[in-house]
Amino acid sequence: MRTLTLPLAILNCHDSPRTLPESRRTEHDYYALIESNVGSSQDDIDRHFDVQLGLVGSDDLDAQVTAINNTRFLFANLLGKQYSARSLAFCCIVETIDDVPWSDYSPEGVEQLSRILSEKGLTDELLLEQWGPLKKKSSTN
Repeated sequence: MRTLTLPLAILNCHDSPRTLPESRRTEHDYYALIESNVGSSQDDIDRHFDVQLGLVGSDDLDAQVTAINNTRFLFANLLGKQYSARSLAFCCIVETIDDVPWSDYSPEGVEQLSRILSEKGLTDELLLEQWGPLKKKSSTN
């Protein structure tokens, strides 16, 4: 376990998604996959349009369709969820908030945890700083 300090809370988190119970690991991996391939920010939108522009005139129809579908999925995710996939994936590794166990890892529970952590000071910048090392660790395990 790893302790992460927010401005208004202390979190105990798993060191790696691989140490999560299987149902939580698959939930984490779902959100992490969205974050890594589709994204959840303005920069990700720009990245997808850059890929599409690079494919203009290309004979690679599969790549064009994939690029369009990824952008479409990104917009649907942004409009439908109102939560970043990065934040939701991170929430799956949180075990306790101020030593109080969190037990609801259903999609609704993970979204609720994301709201709570946001209120306690979790920002995208802090999330990138804290979750980045965990993502690298999970990919090397």
